[in-house]
Amino acid sequence: MLTLSKLICKAREVTLELGNVAGTCVFCGCDTERGYSNTLISSNFTAGDRLGGGNTVCPECLYVYNEPTYRKRAWVVTESTFAEVKRENAKELLLNPPDPPFVIYLTQSWKKQGFVNLINRVQESKSNYTIGLDYDLIEVNTEKLEEYCTLISEILEKKVTKTELSTGQFKAKSYEKLGYDMELIEKIKTLVGNPLWNLAIFVS
Repeated sequence: MLTLSKLICKAREVTLELGNVAGTCVFCGCDTERGYSNTLISSNFTAGDRLGGGNTVCPECLYVYNEPTYRKRAWVVTESTFAEVKRENAKELLLNPPDPPFVIYLTQSWKKQGFVNLINRVQESKSNYTIGLDYDLIEVNTEKLEEYCTLISEILEKKVTKTELSTGQFKAKSYEKLGYDMELIEKIKTLVGNPLWNLAIFVS
């Protein structure tokens, strides 16, 4: 099975250090003959409750676990490339993801171990796929995301804030800026809490 860890190691041509412990990896659930004891995982690991059953850590997952980049940066990985993602480029990436297989991880905190939720979520579709945003998993439909991003851009140009778009609570002046278009305002209010809508706000 192609896991995130294997995809990263392949793309970055990582030379793995092999262990001598056989068992099931607590990160990816794959069997390994050359893993390490899961006692290597720190008791302070904040995503420990998200790990599965097992007694080992496979070499690929141990590499990802030990490398801070995968929790402190936003990134995209394919079979041949790994690249960090800047906030201003995130929307274009989401609307035009790379050819599969790929994994996209975005972050608002720059410190959460969100990669854990993506270990077994290598994506195979460019139009309907899942990304990680810190610990959240968000289902992306590119057509719907583009619709949301276009609407949000038009509204932001009218100086309505992202906070108003995410909460549905508009200031009196914002009603005026939106031309008292109650149909539009009610549509936005129905989208409050929608993960894809919130993602579109984040990247717009």
